[in-house]
Amino acid sequence: MSTKLAFLFLVLSLVLAFMVETGAAMEIVKRAAAPQDEGDDEQSRISQAALESLLG
Repeated sequence: MSTKLAFLFLVLSLVLAFMVETGAAMEIVKRAAAPQDEGDDEQSRISQAALESLLG
């Protein structure tokens, strides 16, 4: 059981590290902190396209 837990922790750590390196984590934090009534500006569309390309 502890081996499975350690492996899960390792995988989650690697995923988080990859997200931080690519900037996806910061983009998610920025979106969560941003006011929701901004509208659809160019930077928002670029950010959305970047996230979609990362997620496939």
